[in-house]
Amino acid sequence: MRVTTTNPSILFSIAALFNVAIAAFLLFAPGGAHELMVPGPEPQNFLLTYLLAVLVGTFGLGYWWVARDPQRNLSVIQLAIIGKTLVFIVVAVLFFQNGATAFILALATADLVFAALFLRAAQSLRPVAHDQKETHP
Repeated sequence: MRVTTTNPSILFSIAALFNVAIAAFLLFAPGGAHELMVPGPEPQNFLLTYLLAVLVGTFGLGYWWVARDPQRNLSVIQLAIIGKTLVFIVVAVLFFQNGATAFILALATADLVFAALFLRAAQSLRPVAHDQKETHP
């Protein structure tokens, strides 16, 4: 099945599943997640990993809501574009400073791809401006 911006419901359903899968991994395997994401020793406390899981999962819920009614949730799409772009920037900077692994860079690159697809979806969902609407005499 081809994912296109002509059906944003499919796109946002996939994004929701992606985020929920990442959140579950962070929540149920924090040590393994840390090992795959960050070079160096495992932390003694996984508070930040659990908080990240909650945030990633919450965004996944937001994407699920968008999938159910994309037109009504344009503001959530805009927030998602910003969030996923910022995730990529932060991870890329840390990667080039040896503070993140290639694995998390690959996931962040997927986020950047989602951000681009979300932008296209948002553009396709925007209502036509009043002055561009076809008028009849």
